Amino acid sequence: PLSSRDVSVALEKRDRLHWCMVRVIVCSLWRSKLASTTLKSVQRNDHSNALYFVFEDGVIIHLGEADFVTKLASKHHAAPSEYQILTALVQEIQENKP
Repeated sequence: PLSSRDVSVALEKRDRLHWCMVRVIVCSLWRSKLASTTLKSVQRNDHSNALYFVFEDGVIIHLGEADFVTKLASKHHAAPSEYQILTALVQEIQENKP
């Protein structure tokens, strides 16, 4: 289990869980064959991938395909690095803490 407070972009604080979270985000929201083949469907809101992270401290983060990918693309991060994805995840955590 991981507390939302432990998610960090600092290199010295990253561990295997950080790497795994980034990979899950990439596979679920960027690399999904379903996402790439149903772009028109997503634009019509017929279908969209979503990912939830549930942290040990009770914080729940919802990452919607359209919102999260569009947010990074608007910052010219269409093919984001691990650091950019973690930065966006940390921002989502900070915005959604109770």
